[in-house]
Amino acid sequence: MPLKLFITLRQILSSAAMLAALAPAYAQEPATAGGSGAPAVVLGDPDAGKAAYAACMACHALDDNGIGPKHRGLVGRKAGTVAGYKYSPALRKSDLTWTPQTLDRWLQDPRAVLEDTRMFFSVTDAKERADIIAYLATEK
Repeated sequence: MPLKLFITLRQILSSAAMLAALAPAYAQEPATAGGSGAPAVVLGDPDAGKAAYAACMACHALDDNGIGPKHRGLVGRKAGTVAGYKYSPALRKSDLTWTPQTLDRWLQDPRAVLEDTRMFFSVTDAKERADIIAYLATEK
């Protein structure tokens, strides 16, 4: 019995090492920048983000609440705090703050971040998300 456990553990370690060695070959993300210990953030272009933001304007605007809350001053703001907008209870009670990292996860899949959100739209392309976030960061 101990021999079988040793072989199984050896196989697991060998498989893990092989997967770690192959991981860079499967990387699909664009160039990133990040400090040591911080998660990497895809660099965005605010001008491209302004154009990409047009898709968001079906529900959002910079200065007015619509189907979704207004976005001016979004980066750095606590989620669920825009005056005059009726948020879902889940978002209102969340501890989210809209940092570039939080926004990236949110735009990629809002329901993975907060299951009971009303937002259903997602941006699957990492560079496009980064561009939108860079644009929103300029709109204080």
